[in-house]
Amino acid sequence: MLIRQLINGWLMLLIPLFILPPHVTAATFDPAASDETAWRPPKATHLFIGGGFSTGIYYAVATLLCHQLNAARQESGIRCGVGMTGGSLDNRERLQRGLLQFGLMQSDIAEESAADGVLQGVVKLHDEMIYMALAERWRDTPLADLPWDQIQIGVVGSGSFVTANRLLTLFGIESTRAEDGTYRALQKMSTRELEQKMGPDQLDGFFLTTGKNSTIIKEILQQHPDYHLRSLPAITGQKAYRPATIAANSYPNQPQPIDSYTVYAMLVTRADVPAWVIETLLERLFSDLKPLQQVHKALTDLTPESMAIPLPLPLHPAAAQYFRQQGWLIP
Repeated sequence: MLIRQLINGWLMLLIPLFILPPHVTAATFDPAASDETAWRPPKATHLFIGGGFSTGIYYAVATLLCHQLNAARQESGIRCGVGMTGGSLDNRERLQRGLLQFGLMQSDIAEESAADGVLQGVVKLHDEMIYMALAERWRDTPLADLPWDQIQIGVVGSGSFVTANRLLTLFGIESTRAEDGTYRALQKMSTRELEQKMGPDQLDGFFLTTGKNSTIIKEILQQHPDYHLRSLPAITGQKAYRPATIAANSYPNQPQPIDSYTVYAMLVTRADVPAWVIETLLERLFSDLKPLQQVHKALTDLTPESMAIPLPLPLHPAAAQYFRQQGWLIP
């Protein structure tokens, strides 16, 4: 009985780690495989794509990519499984450890690994806007003088949290920095908690990284008219943050354009993943973009030209070659 309980306990820990498509078994990807395997390797090649939480867009995109690869299994020999992970940071760590061959992550989180030589970019996906909103009494206050202990920046380890920390550093906000480099004095709560705690005597503002034309931003500003979006200072030399303008009247209480930035989701791989695997994935993806565009409204406007761009990580050579052959990537 004890042995059975131990076995069941281990299974419960392992089952959520990877959700595999039908007929796919957990196996270690062989990075020693070379281009000599061409398009018909002698045995199946197993790989995993790190998504995120099962209800999120990253997981949905990873599932689609695996479905497309598995549909071509007879020709390529690739068997693909989807990793249910904690998101960008978790995917980066698993990729670096060799537990994944592909992973979805935010561009600014990917940029932090540009120098390690382990990770490389594959393709850009959807944009996400960075929003900062402040209560009326603080709307014209310099950033350095804001009450940062009452401004929320996201759950620790989330994409919004990482982005807020990096931007505050770039803006020169140092007064609330803790010994480990993060802004521990700030509120760190989920989007759901943010909605519940908005109010004159609770929070003075928030940072949030989410999609363009965000429903959650509209709802918060509509329910709390004493909060207003705030423009962010200019920064230069940052590939991961692209200047963007929120057009006037895009949101409640916003009569003027707002200067901000976008980050974007991107597909990342390991440098030791063979070129033919990258090429197979991209050929399947770009043979018909409609399935990807239908995964989520944030992906609706994707085009090959908007996806094949220089990334904050070096492009995998096979991806760069594929894009140039299609005429999408400027040398």
